[in-house]
Amino acid sequence: MVLGTKILATAIPFWGFLVLLISVSGYSSNQYLSQRRYTAQLKEESRLRLEEKNKEIVDSINYAKRIQDAMMTSEGYQKICYS
Repeated sequence: MVLGTKILATAIPFWGFLVLLISVSGYSSNQYLSQRRYTAQLKEESRLRLEEKNKEIVDSINYAKRIQDAMMTSEGYQKICYS
């Protein structure tokens, strides 16, 4: 009976430590995966905002070019006027 009590006395701390270790490992893994998902979400949002800003800039440049082209007279017309 004494031998069984000694085995039980050493087994309980062992299994308790093992359960604690697995719990901490699971919690750490969950936190890591949660942070990765959050980072991926931020990257995607930043990418979408950057694409939108890029589109706005390109549209603005194209609009300015159209205004310049409309305001400038053609080279042929200038030759006729100044000849």
